[in-house]
Amino acid sequence: MAVHVKNSAAAIIAAAVLFAAIAIGWLYWRGGGAPLDADWVRYRDRFMTADGRIVDEGRGGISTSEGQGFGMLLAVAHNDRIAFDKLWTWTKENLGKRQDGLFVWTWKPGELPSRDTMNATDGDVLIAWALARAGQEWNDHAFTDEAIRRARAVRSFDTLAREIKQKFYLAPDVGQPEHGAGIVVNPSYIIFPAFRDLDVIDPHWLWGQLTHSGLRLLEAARFGPHRLPPDWLIARDDGAFALPEKTYDRVAGYEAVRIPLYLLWANLADEELMRPFAEAWTKSRKDREIGIVFDLDDGTAKVRNNGTGFRAIERAVDCALTGYPIPADLRLSEHDDYYSASLYLLTLVMLKEMHPACLSARD
Repeated sequence: MAVHVKNSAAAIIAAAVLFAAIAIGWLYWRGGGAPLDADWVRYRDRFMTADGRIVDEGRGGISTSEGQGFGMLLAVAHNDRIAFDKLWTWTKENLGKRQDGLFVWTWKPGELPSRDTMNATDGDVLIAWALARAGQEWNDHAFTDEAIRRARAVRSFDTLAREIKQKFYLAPDVGQPEHGAGIVVNPSYIIFPAFRDLDVIDPHWLWGQLTHSGLRLLEAARFGPHRLPPDWLIARDDGAFALPEKTYDRVAGYEAVRIPLYLLWANLADEELMRPFAEAWTKSRKDREIGIVFDLDDGTAKVRNNGTGFRAIERAVDCALTGYPIPADLRLSEHDDYYSASLYLLTLVMLKEMHPACLSARD
């Protein structure tokens, strides 16, 4: 009888140890030792494939360097090392085909290898920034070394950096031709918090100059009745700014909506820069939808949207201006596409890091 009891106790202890090991292993698989944020898990399970590809369902299931950069940033922010490793491995193997340290901007299912080998500068900056944050978060010098390599590729005057009248800008891609008497600039590619962090691991005067020139651009390059910065802009050789006449739409839209997010993330969002966005969104509101694409000639809202990501940025700007926290019921929806969902989670990460009082209603 004593032997039976002893064996039963040993079996119970062994089972408990096994269960604990499985539970600990599950936690670490999910996120490096702690349960993961539910919104991140929903995002990852919906938009990330098993091999680490972020899928843009709205554009035929393609993947982009921007999307991989967003995913990598979010994986670091949510301490999901497993997801990050998969995202980075897929990115290197499928978008890291260029010899200059930049990334191919798009990957299309069934098109191997991609026929379009052009880069997109925002994706390059986002990936370098995510690697820098990963190196710091997990004390992994391999990620930091990769971040330095990619950062140097971005700031190279042989690839992306351009100078006009002692102001410095990044071209939107390596193949961007000179545009008449100037160059094309995408203001949403001026990712201020990335420049700040990349300057830490890759100290160079250009990062500060890009920030300075970017702020001066956003102060000067405002168009239409709402005085908004555009999606695409011509930085002229004489130092002035102009809307493009051809090729690009004359709008403030899906690109420009990221500008307030990056300003807030770098603590550079003064009222003069933020208020035009807030007023345009307020004037364009219909029911729960806000204007997302504004015609810069007449100010009309060409597209309205109630995506959670767009409304999160709107509420973050409102909080910066008024101190009123973002609503507790603003949550990720199954109707949000990849872009809206990405902006939503990035906004929450930004607020947690830089403006936590704006999240007080959600605590």
